[in-house]
Amino acid sequence: MDITGKLLKKAPSNQNKEKFNLVQYLKDAKQELKKVSWPSKKDAWKQTLIVIGMSFIVSAFLGVWDWVFSYALDWYLKI
Repeated sequence: MDITGKLLKKAPSNQNKEKFNLVQYLKDAKQELKKVSWPSKKDAWKQTLIVIGMSFIVSAFLGVWDWVFSYALDWYLKI
């Protein structure tokens, strides 16, 4: 029992656990990847360009605000 009076469950033992098989794991992963619905090359390029474009827009926006706040702080400290 724990301090609240509830019974705690024992953690399962590792005796029944199978040994990890790397080769089988890689085969299973390859089979699962065949089931994935991958985007076309055109869609992948389109989405990549959108991400790059949005990154530039966000960085420009943050850069402008950084410059504004830096200028305002410099002006305030000169007073």
